[in-house]
Amino acid sequence: MASNTNRNHIFILVGFIIYPLLLAVIARSIYEGGLQPSALAVGILSILKIAFIALSLVTLIVPWLILKGFIPLRPRQGFFLKRISPKTNSLIIGYLYIFSPVIYGLVLFFAGMLINELYYFVCASVLGALAWGFFNFRKA
Repeated sequence: MASNTNRNHIFILVGFIIYPLLLAVIARSIYEGGLQPSALAVGILSILKIAFIALSLVTLIVPWLILKGFIPLRPRQGFFLKRISPKTNSLIIGYLYIFSPVIYGLVLFFAGMLINELYYFVCASVLGALAWGFFNFRKA
């Protein structure tokens, strides 16, 4: 049973590492294809960058707050995660929060941010997923 759980955790970890990288490749393809995202005014884009960087930091911290019990994780009745074990449930929820920075980076990229700056958000997601995965494997 433990090896099956570890195998599931590894599968989830690999998935949440591959998705940000895949989104970065797609964004790079869009960039190389000549499709220029719409550019917002520099001032607005700078404010959005600061806001999304702060939001990324918050969403990278939330899984540890859930794990420590500062934020309760209570699935609703009939919620699909209720059928999954509580350990896997918190693991998936953690990865979803850790996946958020790459989404914020994509929004900024399509708002006119440079592709190189998108890679910072991708790295934050991948490093967050690795840290979360190793922390959970060490715990298990």
